[in-house]
Amino acid sequence: MKFARIAVAGLLAFGGCVTPRTSIGPAVQNAKIERGVTTQSDLVAQLGPPQGRGLDSKGRVLLTWNRIDAAGTGKNWIPVAGPFLPGSTKVHKRQLAVSMDAEGRVADYKLSDEEHGANILGTTD
Repeated sequence: MKFARIAVAGLLAFGGCVTPRTSIGPAVQNAKIERGVTTQSDLVAQLGPPQGRGLDSKGRVLLTWNRIDAAGTGKNWIPVAGPFLPGSTKVHKRQLAVSMDAEGRVADYKLSDEEHGANILGTTD
C-alpha cells in the first residue's frame, strides 16, 4: 500500500504537466532587435529582465532570456514504468542570447530552439 501511494505521488508530480519557467515565447517573434540600434532598455521593455547575464567570447556583456516548456505524453500514464520510458515527456527550449557593445547597444544576437524527448532521468533523444 505504501508503494502504491509513492507511485501515485510520482505520477502526479512528473506526469502530464506543462511548466513554463520564463517569459520569452511569442514576444520574441515580435521583438524588434537591430544591431547597433537596440539598447538594453529596449530589450527589457519588450521581453522583461534577462534571466542570465555574463560575458561572451569577446568579453562583451551577454544577456539571455530562456523559456522551457515540458508536456507529458501518453507514456506517462503507464503504471510504474511510464515516467522512465524514453520520450515520456516532450521538452521545448527557446533561448535568446544578446551581446551588447561598449555603448550598450546590440552587437549580435542568436535565437535558438530545440525540442526533444525526455524521461524522469533526463534527455532521451
